Amino acid sequence: MDLATVTAADFEPLLHQAFALDESDGAALTLVEIDSRAADGNDARSAFTLIFRAAEGIDSPQGIFQLSHAHTGEFELFLVPLGLEGGHMMYQAVFA
Repeated sequence: MDLATVTAADFEPLLHQAFALDESDGAALTLVEIDSRAADGNDARSAFTLIFRAAEGIDSPQGIFQLSHAHTGEFELFLVPLGLEGGHMMYQAVFA
């Protein structure tokens, strides 16, 4: 997956699916929301954000994490914690 050209549409089939997280022993992040914005005439793609819900016990600070999924393969993503929701840490990735 080329993160320089990926779009929100590339992630839509993966909504509500789990991504393996490199630092955990089988724990995962689940993609729970995709928020896309209309492209500016000068933009190569529309900006979008991905929101992930961490498995119980995952509470990492912001940073670059290696994720993997059968559809995308392995890729690195900068994730920012948003806080707890229902006992699970929520993370955001921004694509501008």
